[in-house]
This record gives sequence, structure tokens and C-alpha cells, in this order.
Amino acid sequence: MKQVFFTFFAAIIFTSITIGQQYNKYKGTSTFKSITSFKEIEAWDKEHPAAGPKMKVPNKEPFIYPEFPLEGKKILYKEKAGQNSIPHGQIKDLSPLPAKDFLALNDNNNSIPPDVNGAAGPNHLMITLNTEVRIMDRDGNPISTVNTGAFWHSVPGAGDSFDPKISYDPYENRWIFLMPSSSNPVYSRLLVGVSENSDPTGNWFMYVFDTDPNNTHWFDYPNFGFNKNWIVVTGNMFGGGFGYTSLFVLDKWDLYNNSPVANYSRFEINDGFTLVPSFTYDTIEEDIYIVNNAGGNVNGKGYLNLWRVTGGVGNELIENLGLIEIADPWNNGSYANGGNFAPSLFVGSYLGFFLSRGLNMFNLTNLPVIEGRVKGELFQLI
Repeated sequence: MKQVFFTFFAAIIFTSITIGQQYNKYKGTSTFKSITSFKEIEAWDKEHPAAGPKMKVPNKEPFIYPEFPLEGKKILYKEKAGQNSIPHGQIKDLSPLPAKDFLALNDNNNSIPPDVNGAAGPNHLMITLNTEVRIMDRDGNPISTVNTGAFWHSVPGAGDSFDPKISYDPYENRWIFLMPSSSNPVYSRLLVGVSENSDPTGNWFMYVFDTDPNNTHWFDYPNFGFNKNWIVVTGNMFGGGFGYTSLFVLDKWDLYNNSPVANYSRFEINDGFTLVPSFTYDTIEEDIYIVNNAGGNVNGKGYLNLWRVTGGVGNELIENLGLIEIADPWNNGSYANGGNFAPSLFVGSYLGFFLSRGLNMFNLTNLPVIEGRVKGELFQLI
């Protein structure tokens, strides 16, 4: 049975102070909540075959990747030239072949780009596009495919969702799935769903968060990570151009326990773009680390910025820890081509994923396509 809860939004403003920078902090709760079984989602999808999201097209505003002054920021580590690189065309080690290889989910050509994402659980795979969600077994056999609009049908904003991100929490055996909704600041929302257990064909707890109570910016390009206490979600806020980065620190146990409301702290980051929180594969780590591209080519060097969410549940703080200097620079990219989406224009700009375990942190970022292949780099930050 589907259960729906309405809640009132409340926000309290604080400040979080770090190296040379002060960030506004707001505390609030989810604005809407429902419980939906996947059987109900499948039934809705059959009854409403056109319930998918609206046709997504690229942002047509000219865009230049924002860079921020680095003066005064602490440099945590300087990479020496050639320290972690190999000559062009030389392969250090061959990657092992996959144990299985099969088609996951085809793009249905209703979204540019399709924004492909996916995750693996102990018995299932979930593949998410802007247009559809598919559940498969680990042998590659499809179990169910529904429109994203049908998946979120029980919450406001279902028809305007985009940019899916999904992961599996192996310690608590939960799927975490989120999508923003609407590029209109008045209706911009963050949709977050967590599964009741390891089976994604069972019940889902759905929550909605207002991304900007002032209705001046909309939430784009989400990234998220988790640890034992929190789910941290970031997004770039646009309103007549880039405004700031929004960082939500969600109380993970409010979501997992199916609480009537989910509490959060939200920070406005004015000196960072596309922050990527870590998936923290550690059962005792109290903090969540975050990384972003701080400058692709600054006097011949590239820079990553390392952040940390700390302070404990209910007392969250954001700390700007400093910079990692990379010997090989990269191109941040921009576009002003009337909306034609070209991922190659953003080579090196967007970080792929960030994970941590104990004191080891690894970041993977996309680098130029060479001889038909995408080259990746893996950084051990601490």
C-alpha cells in the first residue's frame, strides 16, 4: 500500500567558517514523503505509458567552467612532474577482462544526453537513464523496466526529473537513487529514494527536498556519497548563469528508518563547482570527504580541492581543507554552441567518482580520448 506524507519546510540559517571563506548553512526537513512498492510502480507505468519525463535537451546558455582564485588556499600535496605518469601510448598494466558482458539498457532517444548511470547489488543490477529505470539480475536478464516518471509517480516533480544517480550501500543493504526535478527555480526539487532492503523490486521510501526556498536558482548535475551517518548530495545551482554549489547533508537514518520527515543541513558553496562526495566504504569513519576540480591549468599545473563534512549528526560543518597540485594540467572546457552537447569539450572538468576507505582516498577523473579509448587517472589523496 502506498503511503503519502506532507510536511512543512523549515530553515534556519547558520554560518560555517573555513580557510578564508564563510558558507551559509540552512537546516530543514523534507517537504514530501511516500512509500511505494515496485509493483505499484510497474502498475502505474502500464496505466500511464506516456508518464516518462519531458524531452530533455541541453542547456542552451553559453557556459564557461567557473574557476575561482586559489590564492591563500593551503596546498596539501604537490605532485612532481612525471611522478605518476607513463609515456604516451605505453600501457602499464592490462585491465582484466570482465567476467560477463551484456547489454544493460538502450537509450530510447528521448533525452540528449541520456545521462547513463548504474550500480550493482548482491543479487541485482539497476540501470538508470533520464528516461527509464531497469532492474536486472547479475547474469544480465532484465527483470523490469519502467519510465523514470513512473518510478517517481508518487511524489511531486516526477514528470520533470533528470540526471539520475544511483548507488548501493553494502553495509546497510540499501539502494540509493536520486534525481533533480525541474529547471524552473520555483519548482526545483531533489527526489531521493531508498529501498527498504537489498531487493529493489520491493518497497521504496521516497523523499522530496526543496533545493532553493528563495526560488532564485535551480539544482543541476547531482553527485552524492555516503558514510555511516549521512548521505551527502551536491548540485550546481543556476539562475541566469551559475550561482553557487548546493551541498545537502541528509540524515541517512531518517531515510533508512522510513521517518515521516528527513532532516538535513544545506550549505551554499561560493568557491567550488561540481563537488563530488566520497562513497565511504568504512564502518567507523565519521566524516565524508569531497573533491572538486579547482583549476585545470593554473600556471601549468592542475588543482583539485579537498573538502570535508564533519561535526556529527545535527551539528554538520563543511571544511575547505586545501589543494592537491597535479603536475599535468587539463582543459576545463566550455561551450557556446547553441546547445549541442559535446562531452569532449569538458575533458577533465568533471570528476567521475570519489571513494574512500580508512585514510585512503581515490579519485577518478576523465582525461582526453586517446586512440579511441578513454584514459583515466587514479589519485591517492591521503
